[in-house]
Amino acid sequence: KFDLVMVHDFGHGLLKEKIINLLQSQSKNLCVNVQTNSANAGYNYLTKYSKVGYFSIDEPEARLALQDLDANSLKLFKKLKNNIKYKLGSITFGRNGTNIFNGKSLHYAPALSKEPVDTLGAGDAYFTLSSLFTKVTNDIEILALVGNIAGALKIKFVGHRKSLEKNDFLNFLKSILNI
Repeated sequence: KFDLVMVHDFGHGLLKEKIINLLQSQSKNLCVNVQTNSANAGYNYLTKYSKVGYFSIDEPEARLALQDLDANSLKLFKKLKNNIKYKLGSITFGRNGTNIFNGKSLHYAPALSKEPVDTLGAGDAYFTLSSLFTKVTNDIEILALVGNIAGALKIKFVGHRKSLEKNDFLNFLKSILNI
């Protein structure tokens, strides 16, 4: 019944196979971020999903899920396509920007800040904002831009002391577009 379902899968055991199957079969637009960390390495990979509208993961998470240390981004996206049915996907590279893929075209978007105060949550911010925008556009350039703006804003402060604000986003966007 929802236009968009966003899942932040941190690998704490809540999202069992039955719940994942329900999300995949019942969601109009399922957006997923699956995180691999020291507490769940080895079992919490994007490849546990078989169908998503959009995903966002970082490069190490993509490489771990595919057991591939050498492939370029396009090959990683294509390998993921063999395991997962998806419309759009992002692989983030921190200070080295983002690659986003729509099944046909690969787009690179540079990071928009080179001076982080704290990188905690930047990928979460990228995923959240780019996921919301998938409801209104499939334009990979726009999705990467809004996601990278969210990441750039998030790294300006320590931890989770501040939330991203609409006006901060709009002002950043205006400064980039020189409006």
